[in-house]
Amino acid sequence: MRKGCLIILCLLLTACSDDYQAERRLWWVKRDAQAVLSSPEAATPEQIEEILTQLKRLANDMPNTQSGAQALLMVGSLYVLQENYPAARDTYQLIRTRYPNMKKLSMQSAAAMASLYERENNWPEAVNVYERIVKEFPQQTVGLEAYLYVAKKYADKGDEANAQSYYRKAAGLYETRLKSEVGPAQILQLKGYLGVVYQALGEWGKAANVMSQVADMQKGIERFSVLMALARVHAIKLNQKDQARVLYEKILNEFDDPKMQQMARASLAQLDKPSQSIHE
Repeated sequence: MRKGCLIILCLLLTACSDDYQAERRLWWVKRDAQAVLSSPEAATPEQIEEILTQLKRLANDMPNTQSGAQALLMVGSLYVLQENYPAARDTYQLIRTRYPNMKKLSMQSAAAMASLYERENNWPEAVNVYERIVKEFPQQTVGLEAYLYVAKKYADKGDEANAQSYYRKAAGLYETRLKSEVGPAQILQLKGYLGVVYQALGEWGKAANVMSQVADMQKGIERFSVLMALARVHAIKLNQKDQARVLYEKILNEFDDPKMQQMARASLAQLDKPSQSIHE
């Protein structure tokens, strides 16, 4: 029994030693790389190649350490700097294959791959990666925002059909997550996303409802901003000026900051003007 405990202790000490050595080596490489990474346009190809060599050596010597994985992530970034996109893509995929349990690094690698496809103007492949990110990291911000990001990019490209499709995917994702057991912080985050999505879809009644819920969960400047936006939705999109008036008066009663008061009074005054003035 004692001998078995000693073996386990030796293994633990060896693992800790490997992690320490890898971390120490990565610190030295980062120090050497600082000048290159802070001003990449001034770096020579030889300098970048030397840093790459050091990072790859570290990753190969100590593959089972956090620092070894981080070294590979830096290798991918340097390949992108060299515009060696196939090598960068292979490196990011290697991280995801070799370190499936290091969720943060896997997530960073997936996001980097999607960004890389965008650099290469390969939008369909970028979308495929963003779809995988949603499935693999549905509770992380990068996963929650992926559909929203894709929808906005399609909208920017003038592809309204696909934009609307991905906004609806985003709405479905957020609505489903809100039905599960999530904490107050994520409820606020999800409802904030839903407000954006409903506005993009032109579903102004739903947008107003969720924005009202978000406002009730906020304080200070955040609450003020949501209430002002909600009042404009009622005034302009829903043509409910009486409800907008109630909200502006609520702001005036609740916030004593002079700038906030000024903004609310100016918006309140606009309600009595022709509709065109409200839009302006």
